[in-house]
Amino acid sequence: MFIKDEYQQSLHLAVHRQIKSIFELHQLMMNISDESLFEQLKEICQGQAKVYSTYKTMLDALKLTQSENRLANRENALGWVHVQENLTGSTGDAKCLDISPLGMRMQLESTEDINAGRKFNVWIDLLDRGQTLRRVGVVKWARKIAEAEYQCGIQFC
Repeated sequence: MFIKDEYQQSLHLAVHRQIKSIFELHQLMMNISDESLFEQLKEICQGQAKVYSTYKTMLDALKLTQSENRLANRENALGWVHVQENLTGSTGDAKCLDISPLGMRMQLESTEDINAGRKFNVWIDLLDRGQTLRRVGVVKWARKIAEAEYQCGIQFC
């Protein structure tokens, strides 16, 4: 019989695998010129996004006992993110993992320029929306998740 921590760990691994496969599929789709194949891959990607959302919702439900100070509900939305630091103009790319009207969580390979308190211009291309959102936000937290994998929280201004 599984205990809560084992369920959380299994779901966390499943969520991580889904995120990776969705972004890999999306990158593959961008290089496909055959319309029929593109549409088939799009359907697969949308199906994978639904599975991701289900796993993530289950994982979040298991974590409900942990205290979170959320002012707005997060949406399990995946997308590509481009950031530009306001003072230096340095740029980088990341992946959106979830978003709310007040902020977002993103995954990146380095936190070299992503430190709490820094202000960024943020462009977010959500995979399921076909539009680019532009926001300005401040990094609230950043942490290492795995080797060469970091996450940070951006609060929109």
